[in-house]
Formats: sequence, C-alpha cells, structure tokens
Amino acid sequence: MKKLTSKFVKKVRVLAIIGNTEGIDTEKEKKWLNQLPDAEVIFLDKPSKQQFKKSLIDAEGWEILFFAGHSKTEENTGILSINESQNNNERDITIHELNSNLKEAIKNGLQVAIFNSCDGLGIGDGLASLYIPITIIMREPVPNKVAQDFFHEFLDSYANKNLSLYLAVKNARKKLETIEDNYIAASWLPMIFQNPAFSPPSWLELGGFSPCPYLGLDAFQETNSDLFFGREKTINKLHNLVNINPFIPLLGASGSGKSSIIFAGLIPKLRQDNDNNWRISWFRPGKNPFDGLAKAFSQLTNNSANRLQELQLEIDFKK
Repeated sequence: MKKLTSKFVKKVRVLAIIGNTEGIDTEKEKKWLNQLPDAEVIFLDKPSKQQFKKSLIDAEGWEILFFAGHSKTEENTGILSINESQNNNERDITIHELNSNLKEAIKNGLQVAIFNSCDGLGIGDGLASLYIPITIIMREPVPNKVAQDFFHEFLDSYANKNLSLYLAVKNARKKLETIEDNYIAASWLPMIFQNPAFSPPSWLELGGFSPCPYLGLDAFQETNSDLFFGREKTINKLHNLVNINPFIPLLGASGSGKSSIIFAGLIPKLRQDNDNNWRISWFRPGKNPFDGLAKAFSQLTNNSANRLQELQLEIDFKK
C-alpha cells in the first residue's frame, strides 16, 4: 500500500537553469514554472559549471530540463552561457562537456528538454545524439517576447490543459502567429527534436495529475474551456446572435452559469472563428459602468489610450 501511494503522489520534477540573462528578463518564466500543477521546480540561478553538472545527476532524477538565457551554435556545437562571468571558460559550457551528466540524467528519467534561448540548432543536434526523448529549441536568434509567448502558451496547453506535447507546441506556434506583424516568421522559430524510439510523453505520463473538471462555485474561465461542456446549444446560439446583432444580453439567475458560458464557451468559439477577426475585452460595471466601458474599449486599441483619452471616451458613451 505504501508503494502504491507514493506512485500516485509523484510530482513532475523540473530542473530550471537560469543562465546568463544579460539584457533578458526571465521573471515571467520563473513565475509560470512556479505555477505548474503537480510539479516540483528547482531553480539554479547563474550556476558554475560544476553546479550545473552536479544538479543534472541528482539521484531523484528530473522529468524536464529547462534553460533560459543566452546560447549560441559554433561549428555545429551548442554552447550555453550559464553565468555572467567575464571568463569565457567559466561562463560558457558546451553540450559536449555535459554529455556524461546528461546521459545520467536521461537514465534517471529525463524526458523533455526545453531551451528558451537563441540559436539552438547545435543544442538540438547534441541532445539528439544522446537519444533524449524530446528537445524543444529556438532554431535562430529570438527576441525575448517571442520566446516568452511561446513558452507561456506551451506550458498552459501542456500542463494546465493536459494536451499532447505536439498539440501544445502547435497551440504555442499559433500564438506566435498573432505577433508576426512585429516579429517576422516568429512561429517558425520553435523546433522539436524527437527520439523516434519514444512517444512524446503527456504531462500525466510525466507524473502530473489530471486537472479537476469541477470548479465548485467558481466560474469556468477561458484557460479551462477544455473542461467545460454540456452547454453547446446555448453557446452556438450566442455565437450566431453576436454575428448579426451589436448587443446581446444574457440573463439568468445567480449561479446558473452565465459567466462560464461567456468565458469558457462563447469567447473560445469566437477566437476560433476564422471568418471574423474578433477583438475581445471585458469589464464589470461596478459603481461607474461608463468608466469601465471606456477602459475596456481602450484595451482594444493598438496603442494603449492615456487617461485623458479614456475620460473623453467615457463622456462620449454617456452622450
């Protein structure tokens, strides 16, 4: 019985290496990793080579290795900049230098390696030769926002929504398509190296628990729309109505599920509507509904409106 219990409480172990981040803000990555469900995340901030190597061969093993910071490829060799030392020999470490440690980590259960860093082809090639199941890299130098948007959407789809790894990557690439006006070919940058001997593991297969489909008295949100079902007829009716009417009221008793239908039903359906480029904002009326409405509309502009513009918009709405 004791052995059975330990199996079910196993958490996904993540080793998060935060390397040389000069000119890069990685606080968002740290926040998202800390919010992973059923995970034990150990951070190693700007480690020495010895610290990095020692952590990889931790006896308990890791399911996921994550690296954020600067990296590069030279002569087909992946190089990680793991700290901010002025001495290149102390700051940079090659995948080749980590070979024996990575082999031990793979032996202990490492299945997924994610490198949220630039120019990762050399990293992917090096890890592929070690037969790690899955490696995700950025194939060329990448802006910080592109790397962060990809990582956030991937984690949300993979860990929170429990989608397959490839579908999670697909969703993350779609997210990058929305910013390609400013970052050309952003969705093309993420790349997967897969060991053909292994199937890509799901979050549950790594050790995480399936998300609870019942939220109690809380309303379903867009982030857990995959758990929301049973109101398809109402959602389809609302979707048809908003396509032909500028204002649709949805009335119902308190607790009947109005918010859930909007956030977990209608909004995701509108985002999947390829015929219309829906822009979505929401607000609660509160004590000053015109002010809330003005702020909600200002969020839809390409450039954030200043307070004076919001006040003018509020006056226009009152008229």
